[in-house]
Amino acid sequence: MKMIILVLCIPDDFMMQQMIFRTQQHLNSYARQGLRVLVMAKRTLSDVEYNDWLRIHDEATLVLENRDRRIRESYSRLETNLTLLGECVWQVLYLFL
Repeated sequence: MKMIILVLCIPDDFMMQQMIFRTQQHLNSYARQGLRVLVMAKRTLSDVEYNDWLRIHDEATLVLENRDRRIRESYSRLETNLTLLGECVWQVLYLFL
């Protein structure tokens, strides 16, 4: 049986700033090269936070006026205070036959 060791740490402020800076540099470089980028992040919600968000989101999906805007706002509310998990880059190749 293989043993897997998972090390979790909380970097100090300077290290965190360096990590964010390097990640942003990588993303900018990938974008300049025309590569597609997927950034993965997470956020843990309490039951109360999730239920509040779901109620607002459900209301947004049912309205007739400004539905798209309200749905976007709902997702924006959810997609805050995220923890960066990583990034994935790939190149899309189009073949014309």
